[in-house]
Amino acid sequence: MKSLEFVLKNFKSNCIDSRDAYRLGEYTPKSKLLGLKLKDGETHTPKEWCEENILHDLKDDIRFGYTKAINSRGISSAFMASVVEMWDWILTDDKELLEHHDSFCDNHLNVFMRLATKYGISLEEME
Repeated sequence: MKSLEFVLKNFKSNCIDSRDAYRLGEYTPKSKLLGLKLKDGETHTPKEWCEENILHDLKDDIRFGYTKAINSRGISSAFMASVVEMWDWILTDDKELLEHHDSFCDNHLNVFMRLATKYGISLEEME
Protein backbone atom coordinates (compact mmCIF):
# COMPACT_ATOMS: atom_id res chain seq x y z
CA MET A 1 0.00 0.00 0.00
CA LYS A 2 1.23 3.48 -0.81
CA SER A 3 2.20 5.85 1.98
CA LEU A 4 -0.04 8.81 2.73
CA GLU A 5 2.87 11.13 1.94
CA PHE A 6 3.32 9.61 -1.54
CA VAL A 7 -0.41 9.77 -2.23
CA LEU A 8 -0.75 13.40 -1.13
CA LYS A 9 2.25 14.39 -3.24
CA ASN A 10 1.08 12.58 -6.40
CA PHE A 11 -2.72 12.54 -6.26
CA LYS A 12 -4.74 14.53 -8.78
CA SER A 13 -8.52 14.45 -8.67
CA ASN A 14 -10.40 12.66 -11.46
CA CYS A 15 -13.80 14.04 -10.48
CA ILE A 16 -15.42 17.28 -11.54
CA ASP A 17 -16.96 17.51 -8.06
CA SER A 18 -13.71 16.41 -6.32
CA ARG A 19 -15.50 13.47 -4.71
CA ASP A 20 -12.30 11.43 -4.77
CA ALA A 21 -10.33 14.25 -3.15
CA TYR A 22 -13.00 14.63 -0.47
CA ARG A 23 -12.82 10.91 0.32
CA LEU A 24 -9.02 11.10 0.51
CA GLY A 25 -9.39 14.15 2.76
CA GLU A 26 -11.04 11.93 5.36
CA TYR A 27 -7.56 10.44 5.94
CA THR A 28 -5.56 13.64 5.65
CA PRO A 29 -4.34 15.59 8.68
CA LYS A 30 -5.93 19.04 8.92
CA SER A 31 -2.53 20.70 8.50
CA LYS A 32 -2.24 19.16 5.01
CA LEU A 33 -5.73 20.06 3.85
CA LEU A 34 -5.59 23.30 1.93
CA GLY A 35 -8.66 25.45 2.26
CA LEU A 36 -10.57 23.16 4.62
CA LYS A 37 -13.46 25.18 5.95
CA LEU A 38 -14.78 23.95 9.25
CA LYS A 39 -17.87 25.29 10.96
CA ASP A 40 -17.49 26.85 14.41
CA GLY A 41 -16.73 24.10 16.90
CA GLU A 42 -16.22 21.50 14.14
CA THR A 43 -13.02 19.51 14.18
CA HIS A 44 -11.30 17.31 11.67
CA THR A 45 -10.01 14.01 13.00
CA PRO A 46 -8.53 11.98 10.15
CA LYS A 47 -9.15 8.28 9.87
CA GLU A 48 -6.15 6.05 10.48
CA TRP A 49 -4.20 5.41 7.26
CA CYS A 50 -4.21 1.62 7.19
CA GLU A 51 -5.15 -1.09 4.74
CA GLU A 52 -8.13 -2.25 6.79
CA ASN A 53 -9.75 1.21 6.73
CA ILE A 54 -9.03 1.77 3.03
CA LEU A 55 -10.49 -1.66 2.18
CA HIS A 56 -13.61 -0.87 4.22
CA ASP A 57 -14.15 2.38 2.29
CA LEU A 58 -13.38 0.64 -1.01
CA LYS A 59 -16.03 -1.99 -0.28
CA ASP A 60 -18.66 0.62 0.62
CA ASP A 61 -17.80 2.75 -2.41
CA ILE A 62 -17.84 -0.20 -4.82
CA ARG A 63 -21.28 -1.21 -3.60
CA PHE A 64 -22.62 2.35 -3.74
CA GLY A 65 -21.16 2.94 -7.22
CA TYR A 66 -22.38 -0.42 -8.49
CA THR A 67 -25.91 0.47 -7.39
CA LYS A 68 -25.66 3.75 -9.28
CA ALA A 69 -24.34 1.94 -12.36
CA ILE A 70 -27.05 -0.74 -12.47
CA ASN A 71 -29.64 2.03 -12.17
CA SER A 72 -28.09 3.88 -15.14
CA ARG A 73 -26.94 6.85 -13.07
CA GLY A 74 -24.09 7.72 -15.45
CA ILE A 75 -22.55 10.77 -13.78
CA SER A 76 -22.85 9.34 -10.26
CA SER A 77 -21.37 6.01 -11.34
CA ALA A 78 -18.55 7.80 -13.19
CA PHE A 79 -17.62 9.79 -10.09
CA MET A 80 -17.71 6.67 -7.91
CA ALA A 81 -15.64 4.76 -10.48
CA SER A 82 -12.98 7.44 -10.02
CA VAL A 83 -13.17 7.02 -6.25
CA VAL A 84 -12.78 3.23 -6.31
CA GLU A 85 -9.97 3.48 -8.87
CA MET A 86 -8.24 5.87 -6.46
CA TRP A 87 -8.60 3.37 -3.59
CA ASP A 88 -7.23 0.59 -5.84
CA TRP A 89 -4.28 2.81 -6.80
CA ILE A 90 -3.59 3.50 -3.13
CA LEU A 91 -3.74 -0.19 -2.22
CA THR A 92 -1.19 -1.23 -4.86
CA ASP A 93 2.48 -1.25 -3.92
CA ASP A 94 3.82 0.27 -7.12
CA LYS A 95 4.86 3.89 -7.48
CA GLU A 96 2.86 4.48 -10.65
CA LEU A 97 0.82 7.64 -10.87
CA LEU A 98 -2.95 7.50 -10.90
CA GLU A 99 -4.31 7.35 -14.45
CA HIS A 100 -7.02 9.78 -15.45
CA HIS A 101 -10.14 8.59 -17.22
CA ASP A 102 -12.37 11.07 -18.99
CA SER A 103 -15.23 8.77 -19.97
CA PHE A 104 -18.51 9.83 -18.41
CA CYS A 105 -20.66 8.17 -21.06
CA ASP A 106 -20.75 4.53 -19.96
CA ASN A 107 -22.16 3.27 -16.67
CA HIS A 108 -18.86 1.89 -15.35
CA LEU A 109 -20.21 -1.52 -14.36
CA ASN A 110 -16.97 -3.08 -15.56
CA VAL A 111 -14.90 -1.00 -13.11
CA PHE A 112 -17.02 -2.01 -10.12
CA MET A 113 -17.19 -5.68 -11.15
CA ARG A 114 -13.44 -5.89 -11.85
CA LEU A 115 -12.47 -4.34 -8.52
CA ALA A 116 -15.12 -6.30 -6.59
CA THR A 117 -13.62 -9.50 -8.02
CA LYS A 118 -10.05 -8.36 -7.29
CA TYR A 119 -10.86 -7.62 -3.63
CA GLY A 120 -13.37 -10.45 -3.04
CA ILE A 121 -16.39 -8.17 -2.61
CA SER A 122 -19.79 -9.71 -3.32
CA LEU A 123 -22.20 -7.71 -5.44
CA GLU A 124 -24.91 -10.37 -5.73
CA GLU A 125 -27.15 -8.91 -3.03
CA MET A 126 -26.92 -5.51 -4.74
CA GLU A 127 -28.87 -6.59 -7.83
